[in-house]
Amino acid sequence: MKRRDFLLRVGGIALATPIMANLAACDDDEDGDTPDAAAKTCNSVGTEIGNNSIDNHQLTVPAADVTAGVQKEYTLTLGAGHTHRLTVTSANFQTLLNDGMIQLTSTNDDSHTHSVTLTCSSS
Repeated sequence: MKRRDFLLRVGGIALATPIMANLAACDDDEDGDTPDAAAKTCNSVGTEIGNNSIDNHQLTVPAADVTAGVQKEYTLTLGAGHTHRLTVTSANFQTLLNDGMIQLTSTNDDSHTHSVTLTCSSS
């Protein structure tokens, strides 16, 4: 290889390296699917039913329901001779997934309602 060819090749690499480094550092991610935007997960759902010391209602919300994000109605189990229903909307599930907690109110039965707190755990 002649000296002229060598200098052209090395010079081309030397000029191209800073340009390539700048292009690699450029973050033109307009579509929003950055690797930093990791999907949130909910592995278990905790439930707390307020004003429940006498009625002893129970509620189970599967984590898969949170992930599915589709509106669903649940029944607070029979307690003291009556039940309550709780509707969780798609927006509620999204808030639960994003913020980790939501508070809702059950239907009125036997002249009272219950506050229900759902918490989402990723561990």
